[in-house]
Amino acid sequence: MFDKKELAAQEKAVNKKLLLVAIPIVILLIIIGKWQSNSFPLAQKEYFKERKIQYSEEVIKKFEEGNYPRAHRHVTLSDFRQVWLLESTYNLIALGDSVFKKKNSDSIYIKLQNDSVIIIDRLKHLREHYNELLLQKNESN
Repeated sequence: MFDKKELAAQEKAVNKKLLLVAIPIVILLIIIGKWQSNSFPLAQKEYFKERKIQYSEEVIKKFEEGNYPRAHRHVTLSDFRQVWLLESTYNLIALGDSVFKKKNSDSIYIKLQNDSVIIIDRLKHLREHYNELLLQKNESN
């Protein structure tokens, strides 16, 4: 049917056309991703949306993906919300402990059954990203 030279030429032509399609798509995805991560309005909206959330629930379930330091760990609250935690905090929490977040606060509070309270700055990353973009915006004006 086709000899090897023709098949090789066709394969080369197809690969060239695929590259011509794939490269612009990859570049476009990189540009969109970079824009979204450096978008001040988006960062502002995310940060203030998370600040407005409030809850006060009990821990009903604990989940640990593995027994290694970087494993994902979370607790499920009575409203089925999942709160992700670091290993050190996760190990202190038991079923029945209370987890609450006040409206317009960056922190969550975990009240253990022995009446001690753990405070975690949950929005630190969003706040730092928002403040960094705000500073850049103010410097450019």
